[in-house]
This record gives sequence, C-alpha cells and structure tokens, in this order.
Amino acid sequence: MCLYWKNNVYLHTQYFIVVNMKRLLTIFVSSVLVTILASAQPKPAYRWAGGSEDFCLNHNPTEAVCASIPCIVPYHSDYTVVAVYTTGEDTAERMVWTLCHGAAGDNGLSTRRLIFPGSAMQYDSVNRRGPVINSLMQSSPVDDTLDAPDSVTLFIGGVDTACGGLRVAEVMYFKGRTGFSALRMVQTHLAVKYGVTLGAGDYVSPDGRHLWRYRLDSAWHHRVTGVGVDSVYGLSQPTSRSGHDGALLTISADSLGEGEYCLIGDDGAPMEYAVDSEHGTETLRRTWKARVTRNGDAAEGGGTLTFRLVFSTQGTDAEGDTLALLVDGDMYYPDSVTNGDNCFSRVEFPSDTALLRLVKASSFGMRGYSPAFASDNGVSVSISPNPCRRRYTVSVDGCGSVDIEVHNTSGVKVGGFSGRNRGMYRFDGVVPVSGVYYITVTADGVRRTLKMVAD
Repeated sequence: MCLYWKNNVYLHTQYFIVVNMKRLLTIFVSSVLVTILASAQPKPAYRWAGGSEDFCLNHNPTEAVCASIPCIVPYHSDYTVVAVYTTGEDTAERMVWTLCHGAAGDNGLSTRRLIFPGSAMQYDSVNRRGPVINSLMQSSPVDDTLDAPDSVTLFIGGVDTACGGLRVAEVMYFKGRTGFSALRMVQTHLAVKYGVTLGAGDYVSPDGRHLWRYRLDSAWHHRVTGVGVDSVYGLSQPTSRSGHDGALLTISADSLGEGEYCLIGDDGAPMEYAVDSEHGTETLRRTWKARVTRNGDAAEGGGTLTFRLVFSTQGTDAEGDTLALLVDGDMYYPDSVTNGDNCFSRVEFPSDTALLRLVKASSFGMRGYSPAFASDNGVSVSISPNPCRRRYTVSVDGCGSVDIEVHNTSGVKVGGFSGRNRGMYRFDGVVPVSGVYYITVTADGVRRTLKMVAD
C-alpha cells in the first residue's frame, strides 16, 4: 500500500509599502517565522506502509517481506530514509531497504549493516529485539558521466531477500537531508504510532513542542508509549501499548484534539512488592510517569483529558491481585479485574506530569473489595472545603443509592454512609485527626475516590 503526499502549499506574504516601519518589521518577522516552521516539518516525497493486519505493531498493520517490493521514488542527490520494522525471533540478517541507482551502485540498510557501493558498515552484531525505527541521511552515489535520473527505485526488503521474520511497518523517503531536529519530529510520530521507545533525547511534535523531556524524564525512559493526534503526518493513535519486552500498560484516550498527546514511561524497576513499614501497605516497586500535552501548550490544571489505563500483571508478583492506582496521591480503584488485568477508567492527570504507583488494595484494609463497573450517568462528586478543618461536606449529584467510605492513609475506615440518594446528597462528616484521607463514593454504578486534606 503506497501513500503519497501532495506538494507543499507555500504561503506567500504580500508586502505593502507603508510609512509605519514598526508594522513593516512585524510583517517581515512573521514571514521569517512561517518559513522556519515550514522547513521544520519535512514532508516525505514517498511513503510506504504495510497493509496486512495479521500482525500489527501497536494496532497498526505491517507487511511480511518475503520478496522485494519495488517503489519508484523521485531522485535527489541527498536523501533521508526512515524505516520501522521488526524481526521477531528471527536471528538471520535481513535487508530492510535498498535504494538502487543502476551503474552508480546501491545504498541500503540491513538489520545489522549500512550498505554503500562496494562497502558496508556494521552497526549491530545481532538483530535488535522488538520494533525498531532506523533512520539514514545520505548522499546518493552518482556517476558523473551520466545525467541525473528523474527517479530511482527503492526496494522494500532489499533487491532479493528471504522472508524470515522480517516485517516492515512503514518507510518514509525524503528528498534531501532533513537535519537532526526535523528528523526527531518524524521519529516521534513513528514512535507514538508503533509503540517504539526512542534513544536518548526529547520526543518532539511537528510544531516543535517537547512531548517527553529526556533530561527530566530519563529515569522513566523505559517502554515509553503514548497516544496522540496530529494531522501533519496523519497521526491518530487513541490506544497504545509499548512493543518492547516487559510492557504491562495499555493506555487509551477518551478524546484527544488536534495536537494533543499523552506519553507514559516506566522506571524499569521489577514488578515486585515493597512493604511500607509505617503504614503496612504493599506497593509495587515499578512506577510510571505520564506527561500530557494539550493544544498549544502543556496541560495545566487537569480535568478535561481523561484516560483508560489497563495494567496487566500476568507473570508478576501482583498476578491475581486487585490493585489501587495512585496518581500523585489521588486514588483510583479498578472498574474491573479480569485475567490479571486491572482496568482503570476515566483517570485524570492533575497537571502536565504525574507519577503513577500501584498498591495492593487488600493492604489498604480493603479485603473483600468488589470492583464496581463505572458508567457515565452524569454523577458528580465534590468535597468542600478541601483542605478542611476536621469538618467537611461530600456532595453527590445523582439519584439512586449512594455509598460513602472514608479511609486514612493506613487503610483504616474512619467514617461513611450508605442509603438512598435523591438528587443532590450532602454528607457532613468529621475526621478524628489532621492528615490525608481518601473518600470513596459509589452512586449509580459510578465509583470515584477523592483525596482530602484535613488541617
């Protein structure tokens, strides 16, 4: 399946002779910024994508390359090729692509070497596990005695190749060298789309926003995955799971607008419990960090973007356990636990970054806890004042039955109520001492846990 990009639409600024030099300067600066932004978003001259859904990378189809696939691409003396592929368990070296120039010779990329006319440079001794994004900026070999061709042939999978385990997801061909900054934007798009963790460095959107900051997030730079929407390269990825070994988290977005992303990585710690000596709770050592980017800027204040997180615990110390999710101190209980998958719906991140931890629910004193199934019935819950001075009010806007439980950080229940709820329900409570409390409200099948601070 071949995807072509239309020619770039260039913006032309009309200049008018004006007496006001300040206005003229503003027009000039705006024109320069438009030019810089356009150059920072290189469009591929040719784009190929796999079309077989029998094996997908992060819900996107790939192609088993059992024979070379020829693609005619426009010639340029310099070029950039970016490829996404996986070899599975295959241990043999495979050709990913070859760019043929007739008598001038070939350039290409294998799963271990860069191929040049008459030579090769090895970059790996074995095939890399998991999905791979490989990029090459190169000058084309040209015979000076020949006229430059209008087009050349790009073979997906090389000129001749055995099938093996090579599956190619996507190949982008650019006329000219994109430059490293622009190349990172392309790599970021492909990383989010195919569930690939990039090497050291920031993830950058096509408009230059930093979606994942390596200097700040390097401790969690393992199995980075994310969701996002961006029309520049046609990204629409509402659900993601890293394609690398040990990935346990699947993230889905309820709704994302143009230019909105959420990326999550883990710290690489083992999936085993550590006991809090003070409170006796059992917390998994592995933690996750989320970074949310909204239209035009990083998220501030939270509350509008919600996500569905599924943590798979098969084969870990937490297999079979019901887990509570702590998001910067806010507690969520799973909506369902099925075959070791703890599913948390409508999770909100309170700011542009959030730290995620998983705690065994029974260690909070919640033995016998039965997860509720969330539904959006227009139920809203609020606590006021928060922080409070020992006295507080829980307001529940909904109808039917309501159940309120108040726990301290040790998991001890210190208050609550169960009964009928007609319209707006108000529960006035008193906590015994100052500290942090978690108030869990169940009404009309919706279960929400809110954090409250008592001064």
